[in-house]
Amino acid sequence: MHDDRMPPQISLYIDQILYMDIQARAKDKGVSLSSYVADMIREGHKGERPDDYINLFGSWADEPMGNPEDIPFDQDDRR
Repeated sequence: MHDDRMPPQISLYIDQILYMDIQARAKDKGVSLSSYVADMIREGHKGERPDDYINLFGSWADEPMGNPEDIPFDQDDRR
């Protein structure tokens, strides 16, 4: 059961290199490690795409998609 006076907690198992990296970044920002990681999770959890994401559509050359050839119903896969 969760006590509303205390925020929920999670434990993460990460390698030493990642730990040292996020610890240094948190220090550079002047925030606690916990606060820094929570902000990273919040940012990643938004589900937003980068501003230029839409520019990927049509950015590579390929053959245009067309409609598949019609086949008789009795040759279609069973569903």
